[in-house]
Amino acid sequence: MNKFLFILFSLLGIAGLIFQVEAGVFVGAALVPWELIKMNVKDKFIIISLVLCTIIGIIYFIIFGFWYLLGLLVVVELYNIWGYFNQEKFKNNS
Repeated sequence: MNKFLFILFSLLGIAGLIFQVEAGVFVGAALVPWELIKMNVKDKFIIISLVLCTIIGIIYFIIFGFWYLLGLLVVVELYNIWGYFNQEKFKNNS
């Protein structure tokens, strides 16, 4: 299920960038790294995803002036970073 959601959120984010739909960009940028964290892929892919999605989202929301979504994206990305650093705790509890 995580692979399906990863693909869905990736496509949604790309479509949001192409068609300039802020909700698609927000969902794609916010949830793609979280799905990678849940899939337990290599750490470098998670870090690259976190950095790329954050940069793309921040640039997009600054260019189009969606300041509230920019703030929400920063909060969600901080949550993703917290999840990345605590993924060992998640593995041990399940």
